[in-house]
Amino acid sequence: PVDLVGEGDGAVRAVDAQHPPEPPAVPAPDLPGAGGALRLAYDFRDQPAGTSTASAVPSTPLAVPAGAREVVLQVRGDGRGGWLRGVLRVDGADRPVTFADQVDWTGWRRLVVPVPAGARRVSLGRVYLAQTDVTQRTAGALDLALLATRTAAPPTAAAPVPDPAAGPAQPGRGSSGPGSSGPGSSGPESSGPGSSGQGRTAAVAVVSGTHVQAATGAGVAELRRAVRDAVAAGARHLLLAGDVVGAPGAAGTAGDVQLARGAVQEAAAGTAWTWLPGDGEVGTSAGGATHQRLDLAGTRLLLLDSAGGTLRGADPAQLPWLRAELDAAAADRGVTGVVVVAARGPGADAGDLTDADETTLLRSWAGGWRAASGKRIAVVSGGDGAGVRREEGVLEVTVPDALATGTGPGAWTLLTVEADRATRPAAALLDLPGRDDGWLRADVRPLVTGVDVGPVAVGVGGTAALAGTVTTLGGARVPLTAAGGVGAAGVVVTGGPGVVVVPARPDGRRPVRRGTVAVVDLRTLRLTGTAAGSAVLTVRVGGATTTTTVRVG
Repeated sequence: PVDLVGEGDGAVRAVDAQHPPEPPAVPAPDLPGAGGALRLAYDFRDQPAGTSTASAVPSTPLAVPAGAREVVLQVRGDGRGGWLRGVLRVDGADRPVTFADQVDWTGWRRLVVPVPAGARRVSLGRVYLAQTDVTQRTAGALDLALLATRTAAPPTAAAPVPDPAAGPAQPGRGSSGPGSSGPGSSGPESSGPGSSGQGRTAAVAVVSGTHVQAATGAGVAELRRAVRDAVAAGARHLLLAGDVVGAPGAAGTAGDVQLARGAVQEAAAGTAWTWLPGDGEVGTSAGGATHQRLDLAGTRLLLLDSAGGTLRGADPAQLPWLRAELDAAAADRGVTGVVVVAARGPGADAGDLTDADETTLLRSWAGGWRAASGKRIAVVSGGDGAGVRREEGVLEVTVPDALATGTGPGAWTLLTVEADRATRPAAALLDLPGRDDGWLRADVRPLVTGVDVGPVAVGVGGTAALAGTVTTLGGARVPLTAAGGVGAAGVVVTGGPGVVVVPARPDGRRPVRRGTVAVVDLRTLRLTGTAAGSAVLTVRVGGATTTTTVRVG
């Protein structure tokens, strides 16, 4: 690493009015290689409403050497919460970054934020602690040391430096033992401070409804397969969105939780993951913190606990926290969109929130936030099958269960967020409500072992169904249209020369170019013959692929 600033040299000053202009240098004998540390003291008590902050700002921005891939900082936490952030100046523009979603540890921890790829001039403008929860305003101090850069990212996240006074690390909160999502976790079942990526595109996997049962072994194969497929697909974070354990309609046991946790840790291969409690987790140790924040690719994920069917029933503090987080995201220029994730969401189905007032409130807040900020927002939750609807410009995405049913295979969902495709706030306010710019994609990935599609013959101007079957992990064969739980969700069709694959258009027309033999409607899996001839179709469902021929004449 290349040192950016020496410890205790007076080059950094506090800018919070509660504290003296020069934060004190303190010794750090328990941190190898550190000659000292910079103390950032804060006192958020009795401050006015809003977000409280305490900052350390260099007299001159600290230049990041060319070619650096990461900024690294050692932080001795005080365990009092707070959101540790920084501001990178990238090619003349300020870009907020997150060092830690929550300072919930004591002792030293190594925190990492990536340097944006392709940046030509980068400097660190400040490091600051923010507290958005008015009920958590306390006083304390963080020690900062060994600020450095790395020219290449390490292959795995580094474990936190142990605090000699704390004794051996215990599994669970703030450790990498059982019950944690890996090295550097920021809370039970949560991603670590260094895992909140700041790239402009990121994929998040959502797995729900595996219903793992230790007594019968049910759901374990689906859970392992879903997590492995998600890692292989490039997911940067895994969200277990409720009902991971327990028989359908019943809460799980401690044995169910232990079995599921072990399966995830094995299959995740170091990928960070968070467990959001649902009905299956009621009364168990799964899930950890009831509400958490995760920043990925300019998008803020707000993760909620809906165990038992209501947000307030799971934790009364969640709704005030959500309101404060939405306000903070609206004001944060580095955030282009928000995704709220819970096992139960708004709607009228059996798997949705049971409190109608909460549904109304959630939709009102989301719609109002979209209209006022101009930024994108979506609500993702589990349910009966896959689906997407729009309410007042807010995307509501329902993800299917991963456990197969008698009518179709289980599936997991890959959410891809692309901050650079999100309409900027000023322009978004002029858009028609509900306009989509590709900021968020939800791809259903069925859990199948095979797919079979027969040849298709149709006359010019005629239509025919693309018929076939898929094989579930349990060996059952179900219709192709059942893949993903609703209609043709989860079926990907591509064509060679002579084939056009399109979603249905509202006016029913299809684009036809010269040489086109057939047009495939992805939403209905029906094929229309446009000219005499033949072509080849490729059909993919989950990890299974097959080809078939189309003859028109």
